[in-house]
Amino acid sequence: MICGFEIKTHEDVKRAGAHFRSLGIQNIFISLDVEGVYYNNGEEEGIIKAACTEVLNVTGAGDAFVAGLGAGYMTNKSIKDIVKYAISMSNITISHEETIHPEMTAERVEDYLNSATWEEIII
Repeated sequence: MICGFEIKTHEDVKRAGAHFRSLGIQNIFISLDVEGVYYNNGEEEGIIKAACTEVLNVTGAGDAFVAGLGAGYMTNKSIKDIVKYAISMSNITISHEETIHPEMTAERVEDYLNSATWEEIII
């Protein structure tokens, strides 16, 4: 909606990424729900998703994702690793009944990150 057209295909999301880059936004992250997260920093572009996680409560998932983006930036991760870190935090969050997973720690996120099955689609 923000880019003025609906995103239904990989070409659509790529076009949306180009639109936002043309506005001067340096790092683009677009959630595609269960289809993963699109990223574009002008040098790298693609979609990353993790294998399915049992969903107990989606409340807080978006907040955890944004916190993961921030944490990724603060630790100077690559754009792909930032996306994986953010997805990891979001997936840990939805795997618990509480809005904030009571055992959310950097170590738990790293464990999830390293044990998850990742799919990377270069578009």
